[in-house]
Amino acid sequence: MIIPFPARVPIGGVKAMYEYANRLHERGHEIHIYHTITTSYINYKTPASFRFLYYKMIGADRPNWFILNKNIQSRLIKEVSNSNVFDGDFIISTWWSTAFEVDKLSDAKGKKINFIQDYETWNGHIDLLHQSYKLKATKVVVSHFLNDILFEKCGYKGHYIPYGIESKEFFLTEPISSRNKLSICMLYSEEERKGSKYGIDALLTLKQKYPDLEVRLFSVFPRSNDIPEWMQYYHLHKPLREVYNQSAIFISPSIKEGFGLPVLEAMTCGCAVVVTNIDGHKDFAFDNETAHTVPIKDSDAIYKKLVSLIQNDELRLSLAEKGKELAKSFVWNHSVDKMESLFIGH
Repeated sequence: MIIPFPARVPIGGVKAMYEYANRLHERGHEIHIYHTITTSYINYKTPASFRFLYYKMIGADRPNWFILNKNIQSRLIKEVSNSNVFDGDFIISTWWSTAFEVDKLSDAKGKKINFIQDYETWNGHIDLLHQSYKLKATKVVVSHFLNDILFEKCGYKGHYIPYGIESKEFFLTEPISSRNKLSICMLYSEEERKGSKYGIDALLTLKQKYPDLEVRLFSVFPRSNDIPEWMQYYHLHKPLREVYNQSAIFISPSIKEGFGLPVLEAMTCGCAVVVTNIDGHKDFAFDNETAHTVPIKDSDAIYKKLVSLIQNDELRLSLAEKGKELAKSFVWNHSVDKMESLFIGH
């Protein structure tokens, strides 16, 4: 597996690949993970040698936020090249620019798989992104909308293998019916594409209507001065299962997502969810069935949906129960089964 950068904090796409690594290793596969220090089309402010020493010093090849099986070979490399990558049966790129780098490797490095986790347009180079879809590699997508884009650009679809939920990490501990209906949680991010400001604005308005409102935010970013003191804030250390189970409602105001995994985690833990009606939520967030959906960048719409759930216990409990049941179909073992079938098919 080629990871396009060392991840010092939890990142959804990297965490998913680590999960695949652990589970494939458990099934007898020999796994090598490469964290490349230099990735094409990324502008770096420091020399590669400095970055390599820094990441080596902090142990970025085995970050402390994920327990990677000790028998998995995980290492830092300065760049993706034939000399830095061992021979194998398969090699997986996990970012559009690394797909080009993997494409240049010799066939001895393994049959090539382009694992597409998002429509990665935020760094520009959209033409190159689309070209990466046309490379001679097997395509895997995590969402149906990514398959639609692939078909539009290339005339064919890839293998749909969504993320799964770690059942030992996320499960119900607090009955849905006994939760405080004025308790809400949200992933907070400083990335504009996550739309956190719209969620915060909605919660500030909601606090005026319901002074006893409880809000729990969790994030990989340190607490900002813009976050009101009355909002609880968990930076990295709080188990997410506890945050979800202590909340009746979860909101995701994202503007773009490849696959909104935190939404599924919250559903699994019994939260009713209010999410934006973006493509990355559509595999599991069905309006008025498993979720309330709202337009992007619309704080007022989020506020109104939250009020409706607070005022209507039957609706809130119904969304939470149906969401929890749907989330059961997203299981890691099923995803790994599909990945293994892909290996066997080649």
